[in-house]
Amino acid sequence: MRLQRKHRPPAEGMKRYKGHVSVGLVGCRVEFEFDIEEDASEQDIEDMARDAMFEHIEWGFDPIDATNK
Repeated sequence: MRLQRKHRPPAEGMKRYKGHVSVGLVGCRVEFEFDIEEDASEQDIEDMARDAMFEHIEWGFDPIDATNK
């Protein structure tokens, strides 16, 4: 995946997209841009957007047991 700053034009043969991620709280929307080949399929664009989004999200999980309800 190649992410570029928005002040740089996309490389030749690439197209720039803008995405966003939010969790429904005021002020938590993050916008991001990513470049992908001009002939990319919708699935490729969706996959790249998801990868770019995860660069802005910190997440994890913890096990829950009977004593930790």
